[in-house]
Amino acid sequence: MKTRSMVRVTVAVGYLALGLGAGAPAAEDPRVTGAAHPAPEQFAEPGPRELPQRRGFLAQLGGDFARFAAPGNLAVLGAGGLAGLAAHPWDRQLTADLNRSSTLDEVFDAGAVSGNGYVQGGLALGTFLTGRLVRSRELSQLGGDLIRAQIVAGAVTTGLKLAVGRQRPDGSTRLSFPSGHTSATFATATVLERRYGWKVGIPAYGIAAYVAASRLQANKHFASDVLVGAAIGIAAGRAVVYEHGHTSFSIAPMAVPGGFGVALVGSGR
Repeated sequence: MKTRSMVRVTVAVGYLALGLGAGAPAAEDPRVTGAAHPAPEQFAEPGPRELPQRRGFLAQLGGDFARFAAPGNLAVLGAGGLAGLAAHPWDRQLTADLNRSSTLDEVFDAGAVSGNGYVQGGLALGTFLTGRLVRSRELSQLGGDLIRAQIVAGAVTTGLKLAVGRQRPDGSTRLSFPSGHTSATFATATVLERRYGWKVGIPAYGIAAYVAASRLQANKHFASDVLVGAAIGIAAGRAVVYEHGHTSFSIAPMAVPGGFGVALVGSGR
């Protein structure tokens, strides 16, 4: 009797292990139970099968960080760094000039909110969840791209902030360089441009430039902060949506006497 009990326990444990390893219990054999063959539409994705998708997301994210340092992105980052160095002598003057006007306070107020990393991340997550809710593969993929771009841009920006420790123009913290608002909005703009072309990209970059200017006007950043932040956001977006590039050039920040602007650089892959 003891031997039979041990056999039964061993078999039960074996089936339990197989069930846990598969993530779901084995289906009954209709030849044994007499059950009818289920219709194709009954094979819906069960909840536990979300796990491979999460692993896929993490694998994609790892590739995004690797592609962040691809040659084309290094060109963008180099252009942003050089633009930041060129703008550095006028940093305080540009910020002070924009900060003097009370009229500009009202014009640029929205930039502090729309460029916030939590807002950009929330919009990305909302896009993804909406796509899943309405079963739109295009929308959910866009949301996933936006989420990953925000993660890459945010991680690089935060790392540099902590490493450099530059004091903000208003003296509030030592997290001035580079601008997180700018990197977040330029990452979003780049994802949109890479997926849908310049008809969407131009207004998206316009909003990102508005956010960048608002950070100077709010006395929270210098010109070099936002120029480098823009380059980080562009590189993050390009790393995520590298297969959707429809143009042979990408936008990058540049410094000019008395201000800053944008330039086109080669988008080598």
